[in-house]
Formats: sequence, C-alpha cells, structure tokens
Amino acid sequence: MVILSKLTKTPAGSDNIPYWLYRECATELSYVLSRLVNFSISEGVVPKAWKQAIITTVPKTALVYSVSDLRPISVTPILSRMVERLVVSDYLIPYIPRENLVDQYAYKATGSTTCATIGPIPWGHSGPLCHALSLSSSSSSSWTSMRRRCTTVPVAPPGEWA
Repeated sequence: MVILSKLTKTPAGSDNIPYWLYRECATELSYVLSRLVNFSISEGVVPKAWKQAIITTVPKTALVYSVSDLRPISVTPILSRMVERLVVSDYLIPYIPRENLVDQYAYKATGSTTCATIGPIPWGHSGPLCHALSLSSSSSSSWTSMRRRCTTVPVAPPGEWA
C-alpha cells in the first residue's frame, strides 16, 4: 500500500490506468494487487498486459533527417514498472557483485543522469564531483551551473583511461 500511495505523476501505459487511481485507491487496491504481484513473482510469469508498451519516438537531434535521428521511448503500464523496480532492487541487485555495477546507474540510490553523463570521464563516477552531486538534492541545477562555467572538459582517449 505504501508504494501505491506514494506514486507521483507518471504517464499511464498501454492499460490507460492513471497514476492517481493507484494513489487515491491504494487502500482498496493493495490486497488484490499484492496477491497478483506475489503470484507473478512466485510463478515466474509476467501477465501479458504488463509486457505491452506504448512506443513513442523522440528526436535525438534538433533536425530529424532519418529514422536514426530518433530514439524510441517505451512506456509500459505503471504496475509493470513498479514490479520491475521491486524485482530489480530486492531480487537482482543484492546478488550482483558490486564491481559489476560500477558503470551502471539505473536503480542505484546514488545514481543519476549527471553521474551517468560524467561517468566516462576518468575522474567521473568515483570522483568527488559525482559524489557531491549525488548527495545534492539539486544536482541538476549544480550540473547546469557547472556546465556554464566550463566551456570544455579535456578527456583522454578511451585507451588512456585509468
């Protein structure tokens, strides 16, 4: 019930069930949904409706000349996304050795798009800048502010990275 009641604004998936319905009806839905989720996890079966997505294209560049200038964005149902996060955080991440997750940012408490962006830089994800940004509640504004001050950042070729 806690997960449902804390849902924030997020797009509905192919099932067209809006986030506010889960949030406002958390008490009423929690028992049925918990049974469904537990059954799905214990049996290892994902309901067909959870696998359907709305796919939208988003331009990667300012001007789109070909299909390669577009990035697909898949929006699965909200319940599917919630269960995915639960499975990854409770069943997968604890069993993956930490050294295999060094350059992965999804589902990490201190992961962010800022850290993913500066990760390839030798002083990136393990450096003090990324650590400070991951602790900051306003990391995006810090990154924007830093980007304005730095016009170029020298980066060594991949073969010379430490």
